[in-house]
Amino acid sequence: MSARLGISALAALAALLLTGCLGHPAAPARSAMFDYDPGADPISNPESLFAPFDPARADTEATINRYSLDQPTSLNPLFIRAWTDGFLYRLLFDPIAHRAPDLTAEWNPAMVDEVEELEGGLVHRIKLHAGMRWHDGAPVTSEDVRFTWEAIADDNVPAVDYKYKAAEIEDIRIIDDITFDVVHRQVSALRIDNLYFPIVPAHILNNPEERAADPTLRTSPYYNRYLRELGIGNGPFRFVEWIHADRVVVERWEDYHHEKPPIRRQAITTHSDRNAALLQFRKGQLDDIWLTVQQHGSQTNDEEFHAAGVKAWGPRWMQAYIGWQQGGNNHFFGDVRVRRAMAHAYDAERVLRQVSWNVYTRSNGMFPPSHWSHNPDVKPLEYDLEKAAALLDEAGWLTSPDDGWRYKEIDGEQVRFHFMMNLPQSFVDARRMVDIYRDDLRRIGVSFDTEIQENASRSPLLIQHEMIAHVDTYQVFADPDIWRNFFHSEAIDNGRNYDSYSNPKVDELFDRSRVELDRDRRAELLRELQAHVQADQPALFLWNYSTTWGFSKRMRGVELGPSGVTAFVPGTRAWWVEKEE
Repeated sequence: MSARLGISALAALAALLLTGCLGHPAAPARSAMFDYDPGADPISNPESLFAPFDPARADTEATINRYSLDQPTSLNPLFIRAWTDGFLYRLLFDPIAHRAPDLTAEWNPAMVDEVEELEGGLVHRIKLHAGMRWHDGAPVTSEDVRFTWEAIADDNVPAVDYKYKAAEIEDIRIIDDITFDVVHRQVSALRIDNLYFPIVPAHILNNPEERAADPTLRTSPYYNRYLRELGIGNGPFRFVEWIHADRVVVERWEDYHHEKPPIRRQAITTHSDRNAALLQFRKGQLDDIWLTVQQHGSQTNDEEFHAAGVKAWGPRWMQAYIGWQQGGNNHFFGDVRVRRAMAHAYDAERVLRQVSWNVYTRSNGMFPPSHWSHNPDVKPLEYDLEKAAALLDEAGWLTSPDDGWRYKEIDGEQVRFHFMMNLPQSFVDARRMVDIYRDDLRRIGVSFDTEIQENASRSPLLIQHEMIAHVDTYQVFADPDIWRNFFHSEAIDNGRNYDSYSNPKVDELFDRSRVELDRDRRAELLRELQAHVQADQPALFLWNYSTTWGFSKRMRGVELGPSGVTAFVPGTRAWWVEKEE
């Protein structure tokens, strides 16, 4: 799904200054902001950026310098936590199933030679290509696939992104070195998707002595070395080096058995300072950069940027949200009235205008508008501070006449409605959003502090359900079952249901949608599910993203899809560089 947009002049409109009116702790006036039309940007989506590979024009010995928001946390793809982890996984490893540009799951032709359906579709007999190797020369075998599945399913191994997929596989039976049967627990619409997990080398990780010492496969010196130093995969690039707080380098693996990438090296620079990254891009030190909407709209329209690069823009199936902790000793968000009050206190229009320049769009729940399971009848809760205040009153959080803040008596003590909001260090938009959100919550007597952390340090806290409120993003895939890992009660202990949300009806709809093979009927079930989640408000969906990317003028072979320019195959594997004149 590529985008080609027309060109016209940029328009700028001043926003109205708005003020508060409820008489609670004062909020600063809203700042003026300008609208930006990315479709009218004269250097957005040039035809040259999307040019298919041309070996006569390509510099196949080129190195590209890429930018990522955060430090990698692991070279082991079972433990993806950061953006860079995902970049590296798709370069270093080949799974059995991967994502096409439209984000549907399909058998990976680089791995799979033949697939046969048996027992009415309950079993897939898969034959791998003969002669495939790991980067260290060891053969890729059926045993690697079985070991990876067993490791993911092991409660000791915190592979939280993939456990819900592995749980749908009853067994993997080895036939020979390159042939195996995948026995699914049920005939479902997600049988290919069940195999969408990375394959890791059993000859390295399945060490009985080391597993006995470290059943997590990640904390001991032995496994930590694989996490940070070895990075042995089976994909088209091989790991070269990881210089902490600087860059990760991979290079084309010349012994790769499938289509080799047209770029020799990718050096991924990691830096949380988006402005510093833009400065590097302007100096010609980067070939691609994920721009903030402010950078895309207002800081990349001068001649210096035009001399360095171009921009890519299009709709994206990625959403920002605030997760509310509903378990443990949390006094606040276990009550649905409170969560709904928090939604009514969110001024989406102001956030979209002042944070995203109206490049992002309003979210009404789990699935973006162009998704096949989107429910257009589900509406966002409107911004209404009076309604929010009434819901908090109903939930027992009452305003004190002494200081204007809300309190509730819990176990004989007056507890103030004050909590901690956790943000990823690299999430610039979230910082601007919470400043606006804080203003409105103050006006109804609620306050919060912010805590900013790197992904590596915040991930264990999320898994252990220790964050009361957190701002995050997630990429939605073609099959909406991906949200099962966030909202099904089974994912509380072994998934990404970090906020302990549980609704038996939602669980039932997820389960029924899995075994429903008719897509129209599945869509009905999932639309009903979206309505229940929206009513429960376990998460406040903030906005739908757009792709806002910058590329150097020498870059070619880019494709725009629902995940932007990455998270699918071929994706970054197909990028190429034009030879210099």
